Amino acid sequence: PPQEAALPTRAGAALAAGFDLDCDGVLDLAVAGPDDATTGPRGGGVRVHYGGVGGFLVLGDDPERSLHVVSALDNEQLGSALVAADIDGDGCDDLVIGAPEARDPALHAGAVRLVFGSGM
Repeated sequence: PPQEAALPTRAGAALAAGFDLDCDGVLDLAVAGPDDATTGPRGGGVRVHYGGVGGFLVLGDDPERSLHVVSALDNEQLGSALVAADIDGDGCDDLVIGAPEARDPALHAGAVRLVFGSGM
């Protein structure tokens, strides 16, 4: 029998590069998949790949070398937009993640999630 196709993740729909989330002096890369269904339909997610030796990125599922941020809500589309900057002024870059379909009963609007960077 044919296998049911998995929901597309649209991996790479948003990217952030050239920032240092773990504050180790090596640049990192964030790849978003706003349709990622890890926790629920179209919840979305972002995987941060930390820079490796010599500046090469270590791409893969190694939990020591990557961070996976996933939505706890269905249809949030976490990762539709990404921006990296030092928001809190601590010298480490932070990651701002857009979730345009997030629903808050009080706001009836999208949301922005913030991942603060820090030395590991």
